[in-house]
Amino acid sequence: AIVAVLALTVLGGGVVFGAQALSLLMLDESSPQATATGYFDALKNHDYRKAYSYFSAKAVADTTFDAFSASQTDAVHQTGDITTFTVGKATPGDSADQIQIQVAVKRANFAGAIPYTLDVTSSAGKWQIDEVSGGG
Repeated sequence: AIVAVLALTVLGGGVVFGAQALSLLMLDESSPQATATGYFDALKNHDYRKAYSYFSAKAVADTTFDAFSASQTDAVHQTGDITTFTVGKATPGDSADQIQIQVAVKRANFAGAIPYTLDVTSSAGKWQIDEVSGGG
């Protein structure tokens, strides 16, 4: 009976890990808007690993996952969970492969929308986040 419980626990952990890995493989980075939507949807669901996966190599070099996760947890404690978000205006950046996306985020414990700007860059057919600014 103990062996069966241990086996089930190990297999159960494998299933969870497998689902998380599958989630990361299913990132939609086909457009700046899709990247912004995926990023904030992941934050709304507290899936910080998935949200961090939308970051470019530049953003990952600037911010560790632990620091990113801690800052997101802090934001939830200060202003509450993300309840809704609206991906808005996209404006060209400094080059053809750079776009800025405006996003209005509503949180449970904050009146009004909080403005964010995402700097996204296209590389190898994927739009990834270089920088996130705003957020109060």
